[in-house]
Amino acid sequence: MDLKLKIEGVRKSYGSVRALNPISVDVPAGEFLTLLGPSGSGKTTLLQILSGLVVPDDGAIWIDEKLATHLPPSQRDIGMVFQNYALFPHMTVAENIAFPLQMRGMKSADIAPKVRRILEIVQLPHMADRFPRELSGGQQQRVALARCAVYEPPIILMDEPLGALDKNLRDQMQLEIIHLHKALSTTILYVTHDQEEAMAMSDRICLMKDGQIEQIGTPRDLYRAPRTEFVANFFGRSNVFKCTVKNRFENTVLLDAPIGPMIATNSSREEEARKGQDVSVVVRPEDVRFLKDNESADNEIVVNLRQRVMTGATTRYLAESKDNTPIEILSFSSTGTLTVGDECRVGWSKENVTIVR
Repeated sequence: MDLKLKIEGVRKSYGSVRALNPISVDVPAGEFLTLLGPSGSGKTTLLQILSGLVVPDDGAIWIDEKLATHLPPSQRDIGMVFQNYALFPHMTVAENIAFPLQMRGMKSADIAPKVRRILEIVQLPHMADRFPRELSGGQQQRVALARCAVYEPPIILMDEPLGALDKNLRDQMQLEIIHLHKALSTTILYVTHDQEEAMAMSDRICLMKDGQIEQIGTPRDLYRAPRTEFVANFFGRSNVFKCTVKNRFENTVLLDAPIGPMIATNSSREEEARKGQDVSVVVRPEDVRFLKDNESADNEIVVNLRQRVMTGATTRYLAESKDNTPIEILSFSSTGTLTVGDECRVGWSKENVTIVR
């Protein structure tokens, strides 16, 4: 694996406040890695350390196998994109994009084709002579991306770049950034607090909480195989049940829960599912299905429907088991015969039960 960036035991405190616990991450060349987490999780502090704007208390930063921990920002050759665009209002789009090339002493004859190419990539060749004030918010953000990418930095850091845009523009710009990443094959570290944004754009997601990494993996890993209850709840809605491990076999784990016995596949590490241990398990609402009279499932219970919410293509049901445990069901098919107050059977597969810390 060709490593572009290595973060090794990086730690940072501000007085008595620990902003970052020792953090270590390897970032392969060309990866799109998102630093995700709630406010105060440490993601922006980590980005500032990588850019050279903040010096860590401990640990090391390696860029292309060269120690960069104490290098100033100007010597790291890292691109930065911010939420506020930071475009020069007195310069045209083309002049804004050309600026970092001029600062690096590139000749005008070499600058022009680079500016044209990046304008094509961000789909703004017709805006080259416009000024920032004549552009929409989305167009200004594209120019900011182009200015950062035009000199082809080995790493681009993006700090909440879409935070100021409305939802439709954000969705559009996500596609633009994905397109830019593929076109340039550069390494991107992207900070956001938006789960959907991270899921849509990332090769991997580094989910942070209280200054440390809660879990790092592909979007599918974090959604389908969360390691903790925090991770499960951060990525969409989930049913969380408190259980006790009754027994553990080669392929299955038997659980006792207030809603009744439950079975899960044996995909957990030994220390997370020992016999007699209290654990939490996660079942996603879309994995719970209504059972017909002739149907069965690995795990099934009787529930009473308390609420039904239509959300377009899906219907969300809120139900309760006989012991008053709330259960959420997300149905993608028509279940028009079900009404609030009905008693029915629901079930889910053992493969859809995830044991978490």
